[in-house]
Order: sequence, then structure tokens, then C-alpha cells
Amino acid sequence: MMLYLNLFLIELIFVIGLDVLHFWDEISKIISRIITKGKVSKPFDLKPFSCSTCLSFWTNLVYLICTGNFSIVNVAIIIVMAMLAPELGGLIFMFKSWVDTLINKITIK
Repeated sequence: MMLYLNLFLIELIFVIGLDVLHFWDEISKIISRIITKGKVSKPFDLKPFSCSTCLSFWTNLVYLICTGNFSIVNVAIIIVMAMLAPELGGLIFMFKSWVDTLINKITIK
């Protein structure tokens, strides 16, 4: 059970970091600025680092291999988890919106 919790937490970290906080966009702007000596600061895609689906799949796959839990069932589970990464991001945005609305209703009184 701890294995699946760890796999889910890895995915959650990447979804929040990439989809909610846009971590890769900021890092790629810095890299672009360094490479072009400050002339261009445009974000760029570099799979798998710019995609929460790709990054969670590959990281979870490496995690399975390193922990000795590599099996067809576990690979199928991480594939399904990776496919659900955009929906997890949507749930996080929905929860954030709900909390924002709740805070606004409390503070506006």
C-alpha cells in the first residue's frame, strides 16, 4: 500500500509543480535567458520535463525499478495514473477555487 501512496504522491508533486505552479515555464525562461545571453526569455517545451503526464510516468517507472517493484501490474497502474494527471490538475484547480470562494465569503462579511 505504501508503494501506491508513494507513486500517487510523486504524481501529485509533478501535477502541482508543473500544471498549477508552472515551475517548468519559469525554469525554461531562465535557461532561455542564459543561452541567449538575455536576449530571449521565452519558455520552451522539453519533454518529459515540461509535461506532468510524461514526467510522472517516467519518474514512477524509475521508482518502480529502483525499489524492486517492477511488474506488469505496477506498470499498468502508473500508466493509468499518468493518463489521469490532467484530471488531477483539474481537481486541484477546482479545490483551489472552492477554497478561494469560501475565504471570500468569510472575509467579505
